[in-house]
Amino acid sequence: MQVVLYGLGKKAELSYYYFTHDSPYEVVAFCVEEAYIQGCAPTFLGLPVVSLAALHLEYPAGSYHMHIAVGQFSARKRLFEMVKEQEYCFANYISSRAQT
Repeated sequence: MQVVLYGLGKKAELSYYYFTHDSPYEVVAFCVEEAYIQGCAPTFLGLPVVSLAALHLEYPAGSYHMHIAVGQFSARKRLFEMVKEQEYCFANYISSRAQT
């Protein structure tokens, strides 16, 4: 399963690490809203950075999952609703060391 991570901050870095080293997901790209893509590098952690508006062109909802790696609840909720409207499924990370 392939996943695109929303975000370019520390939470995105941490999410990338967890998904890469302790999950069945393969992180293939990062995305951010258009306002944040101006002035940022075209890659992050060696993967492409795309705008959220153009995400569906390169990473269509039927083939990729999304994970929103931002800490602020209100921003995460707003992004969740935007991405959900585009019909993406969401990837969650649960540590392999978690106990019930």
